Amino acid sequence: MEDKFRVEYFSFSVEEETVEPPFTDFISKYDSLEKWLTAICNEEKPVQTDLDFVFGLFESDIDFTVYLTGNKEYQKSQYESIIKIEFKPKDMYFNLPKTDYDGLTREQVRKEVADRLITFSKTQTFLNSFFANAATVKVSWQMNTMLT
Repeated sequence: MEDKFRVEYFSFSVEEETVEPPFTDFISKYDSLEKWLTAICNEEKPVQTDLDFVFGLFESDIDFTVYLTGNKEYQKSQYESIIKIEFKPKDMYFNLPKTDYDGLTREQVRKEVADRLITFSKTQTFLNSFFANAATVKVSWQMNTMLT
């Protein structure tokens, strides 16, 4: 009996809506990452809560800015999908204070921010917020780092 096999080639594409960086002279009204996160948890009430909430990080020569979006993936066809931003908090950006990253490498800053987000995700403030109903909460620069 002869073995038969079939080789198929196809591609899958994902189109993703991008986040624009804040304007160049943006200054957050919060003085710590935790205060920014607490305000989001206490003040924001997204209509859709079953979103993929993503924390991202803009990096420049002079600063680091964290942002948050709520995203949803839609199938356009069998092999195509689109990820749309469905939620942007009122204060979607937070500039890290220079004291938070002074003397650290880029990778150290990323790890520090991810660790602080993970720590905050275990607080009652986070657990009692809209994040509790999220499909996922993750950081964009460490694909395997899920907060929920």
